[in-house]
Amino acid sequence: MTELVFQLGYGNTIVATSQMSDFPDEAKTLPRIGTLFQPSLEKILGFAPNWVLIDGESSPTDFESDLKNLNINSLRVSIRSIKDLFDESKRILKTIFKQQSFEFVDNQLNHLLKEIGSTPSDFSFLIFAWSSPPILVGHNTFLSDLLSQFGGRNLLGDKIKATYPQVADEWIIKHPPQFVFVIADSEQQLNEIRTSSNRWWPKDKPKLIFLPSSDFARTSFTALKNLNRIRSQIP
Repeated sequence: MTELVFQLGYGNTIVATSQMSDFPDEAKTLPRIGTLFQPSLEKILGFAPNWVLIDGESSPTDFESDLKNLNINSLRVSIRSIKDLFDESKRILKTIFKQQSFEFVDNQLNHLLKEIGSTPSDFSFLIFAWSSPPILVGHNTFLSDLLSQFGGRNLLGDKIKATYPQVADEWIIKHPPQFVFVIADSEQQLNEIRTSSNRWWPKDKPKLIFLPSSDFARTSFTALKNLNRIRSQIP
């Protein structure tokens, strides 16, 4: 949420944020009101904000009602797809900042359509958020939907509802993908998946694609700015 507000052009209105909100660099100097899962109501009151932007996927369920009882306006934002990113961005601009034009958001949409092209590919994939134990990125997520825009099909499917399910080696062996995307901070983590991949699928050799977490681990426009990393490596 912090990064998204900066990208929408209103980073200077943020008076505080949660711990680990370190993107962009300007956000690192902002005061902290606690963790994403345990924000401090006392600290929030001390900043007297006009609005509190809530991450609908991670924030405590009673947080919104607590803010309401304190007469603090809040907006819960939930982003699980590319469409959500565009729609929720416009809702933030309209609700909080009273903006009626959405030039930046529309330009990002045009960029996405240009990168995807008119004839998307058809391929299967798995996304690894962690190597040991194997934790995958679920079907109903921003990154999975982004890859589907290029014609990809997440082998987890929509029957597995968890956002980041831990799966057994037996399941992975039975579901060899054409592409394996690895969200990681270093090439070392990619190599760990490469070693496991050779063990899981000794005959079927999926193509491994490294997605730096600094570019693809958050539901913001940052991933859209780095689409060439995906576009250049799929058919």
